[in-house]
Amino acid sequence: MKTHGIFLSLLLLGAISLQAQIKEGESALIYYMPRTELVFEIEYEQITAERGMFYQYSERYLGTKDIVLENSVTYELKNVQLRTRTKADPDRAYTIPLNQKTLANCAVRLNNKGLIECINCESEATKTSEQHKPADCKQSKTAKPSLAIPFLEDQMLSGSIGKMAEGTAKQIYSIRENRLNLLAGEVEHTPADGTAMRLVLSEMDKQEEALTQLFLGKIQKKIIVKTVTLIPESGCEDSVIFRFSKHEGLVDSDDMSGEPFTLTIVAHKQDYAPAAEGDKQPAPSAVWQNLAGNADITLTDGEKLLVSKNIPVAQFGVAVPLAQELFAKRKTQVRFDTRTGSVIEIK
Repeated sequence: MKTHGIFLSLLLLGAISLQAQIKEGESALIYYMPRTELVFEIEYEQITAERGMFYQYSERYLGTKDIVLENSVTYELKNVQLRTRTKADPDRAYTIPLNQKTLANCAVRLNNKGLIECINCESEATKTSEQHKPADCKQSKTAKPSLAIPFLEDQMLSGSIGKMAEGTAKQIYSIRENRLNLLAGEVEHTPADGTAMRLVLSEMDKQEEALTQLFLGKIQKKIIVKTVTLIPESGCEDSVIFRFSKHEGLVDSDDMSGEPFTLTIVAHKQDYAPAAEGDKQPAPSAVWQNLAGNADITLTDGEKLLVSKNIPVAQFGVAVPLAQELFAKRKTQVRFDTRTGSVIEIK
């Protein structure tokens, strides 16, 4: 359905028999109650460590033991957030028969999911705080281009890893000495201006970093964001919804290589009592609202509480009819919250 106003007198749909009593061959407008989905966004960091070519000589030539000893890829959990997403509930479809006199001149606006936004409203659709994000996304830091290692000819021809390490260390100390002399102005030809000076120093830094990594190793980090989505139908306690592994990252809930993350949902469902037998029964209505329930959501890794929220859950609610008298006059306006299906304004 388009989000533009839909006039019932112009809309023609096939024969349907749903909540309202629609006879075969009659036309009707179909709409749905909303359904709430839980979307857990898991942010974690991928850490790639690469051992340097001369790692065994780092203490001898650079005086440090703080080095990468072996190649590895590990993952570290950074953050978990919960948001909700709304869809149409295919199990709760309703119809407005086009031959119903009370609603004949009303304009009903549906959104592109088939949820009622408003009746007899001409302004924009009700704005909600629901955020639409990609189901899975990856963000990574911009990788620096690899520099060609400036080995000298005698290093390449030495045939000894120790000789190559010694020559590389001398290059590192030479770069450091030249940088100090440049900053102190103790060189024969200095850069023409500040910009040229910064470029020369930057190039020196890059060369020194590339050579130093041959001893210390290299560590690269990348941020990954993935989502786990589920539709709550009832409460649950300590249900494993995903696992996280130091060596694999996010894994399925049944993959025992990861540590479990458990979800608890305490459901607060709505209850609706129709008119008791013998009371005056209201006229049957074709317009229904959803009195949404809510739920207490907690997510834990067994030691630390990661998520704790109380949120509205549309499917924990109950549908109740709106009085037909509301729509006897064209000027009556009704607005709905498309996240919950509840009426938020009548005027």
